[in-house]
This record gives sequence, structure tokens and C-alpha cells, in this order.
Amino acid sequence: MKRDISIGLLAFALGACVTSPSLSPAEKLAADMVGTFETAIGSDDAMRDRRIEIAALGTGEWLYYQVNHKSDLSVYRQRILQLEALPDGRVQQTAWTINDAAAHVDLWDKPDMQATLSQDDLTAGLEDGCAQIWTREDAIWAGKVNPDTCIITSTRRGSQIRIGAESLLDEGSLSLAERGFDLAGEQLWGTEPVDYYRLIRVD
Repeated sequence: MKRDISIGLLAFALGACVTSPSLSPAEKLAADMVGTFETAIGSDDAMRDRRIEIAALGTGEWLYYQVNHKSDLSVYRQRILQLEALPDGRVQQTAWTINDAAAHVDLWDKPDMQATLSQDDLTAGLEDGCAQIWTREDAIWAGKVNPDTCIITSTRRGSQIRIGAESLLDEGSLSLAERGFDLAGEQLWGTEPVDYYRLIRVD
């Protein structure tokens, strides 16, 4: 099966899992997501994932997320992530796209732009049912996008497909997997069922 790993929905990753017990689940996850994760820097398989907390633009905790890839570390993806605690203790992650993404590259170096960012600068991401749901057991966060509920229209394929994604976050690493399926459940692309793309925390 062709490996077609993307970081899309995900979207994805994160920081040291040592947080105050007084924090809410969403606050804990946000704190643990902050940081930089890398793999294979200098090669064509290189990937750098960096996330920073930003001022809240609505309910919950908010982060800016950027992925750079390939040997030149060109920008691959940018998102604003919203984390909201659910009544059962899980955390829902919603990914927003940035309308003028190019202007917001390396947002961590642009405090004035961070200060003026609002929901008017964002567009809702994937369809309902595609939020990533996080749970925490011991020191490990596990996030999942359920392919049973996440159905999108693929412009590339000209048809509807199911999207599934998994993320594992611990103190020193972020592991990612994303998969596409046809409506009957046959896998079309992505990692094998037990395979992940692993990035190591560097700060």
C-alpha cells in the first residue's frame, strides 16, 4: 500500500507532559502540546512540528500550529487549534485554517500579529464529525479522528472518503498516523494500522 502520510487533521502535536494538577484537561493538553518536534532534519523526509499558545479567540485554549518539511524545511501546513474540555474529561480539538496563511508564517516571531488575530481571520476546517478527541492515561495523550464520523469530499479523487487519524503524545515524542478510506471502509492511503510517524521533542 502506498504510504501517503500527511499531518492534516490533525493535526496533530505537542509538549512536555508535566503539568499542574489544578489545570483543566484542555489546559493540560495545551501546555503539553507547546514545543517543537522533529525528525530526519536535513533529508527530504525532514519534518518539524512547532506549536505555541496564543490568546484565546473563543472558548477553550488556542494554539498556533506550523509544520515545515523536506530538506529546505519549507512550510507545509499552518492551523489554529482550539481545545475544549468535554463533560466526560476528554478534550475536543478543532482545527481552523488561516485565511492569509502566508502572512502568518512563523507567528511566534510576530507578537503584533498575534495580538490582532481574531476569528475573522480564520475559516472553519473540516466537516462536523472530524474533530480530534483526546484522552489521557498516565502520562500519555491519545488523540483520534474517527473515520466512522469524518467523511469529506476529496477534490483529488472526486468522491467522498473517510478520514481517520491517531496521535500519541508523551513527554519526549509525538507519534502521528493518518489514513483515508472509501465509504465501504477499504483503506486507500496512509500508514498501516499499527504504524506511526514519530517525531522527537527538541524543546
